[in-house]
Amino acid sequence: MNEENFMPNDRIDIIRVRYPHCIVWTPIPLLTWLFPFIGHMGIARTDGVIRDFSGPYYVSVSLTKIIVNKTLK
Repeated sequence: MNEENFMPNDRIDIIRVRYPHCIVWTPIPLLTWLFPFIGHMGIARTDGVIRDFSGPYYVSVSLTKIIVNKTLK
């Protein structure tokens, strides 16, 4: 089996904000400035699309950002 063809979409693409197989984090304005360890986390699928809990019983799917801000890895 050729490793290059096994997972073709598993490369990080910073321009398109795709972080496959990663846990991503974003700061929450004002709150993170006062307490740097507080933020919002999401989980990226194998194709780099981010999923996060945006409310009670709701999981959002985003291509570029999670609930409040741009994504950081």
